[in-house]
Amino acid sequence: MKTFLNINIASFLYAIALFVPLQFMLNINRIIRLTDMSSSMFWTLNIMIGCITLTSIPFLIRRITFKSTLHKSFERIICLSWFVYFVLFTYLISRIIPVTNEGDMPSPGLGFILITIVLTYPLFVIVSKFLIVDQKSMKD
Repeated sequence: MKTFLNINIASFLYAIALFVPLQFMLNINRIIRLTDMSSSMFWTLNIMIGCITLTSIPFLIRRITFKSTLHKSFERIICLSWFVYFVLFTYLISRIIPVTNEGDMPSPGLGFILITIVLTYPLFVIVSKFLIVDQKSMKD
């Protein structure tokens, strides 16, 4: 049961690491309209939040979930299971906070960028898992 919980916590954290920056990108018009922030200030903030999230999550996963060693096959499941949580978060946000203003719709070109990010994110998960999380097991 502890292994199952560790896998789900790691998958949840990897999904959050992608979900937060992408939601900022998708809701740029809504956030700028509600906060009266300039778009250049928002993009700077978005890049900072994305970098902080993407660099801190693997270390957080190492610290929280991998105190116990997982079997290698379970560790490989984490590289794909984040997608379930990501889809769930995206669906929940679209239902909880629907787009009510036509001006809040993201631009069509942003879809290509988001597809590229989502398709390359498993590479980030694999690389971060082997470079950061497995460093602990190499030292033991």
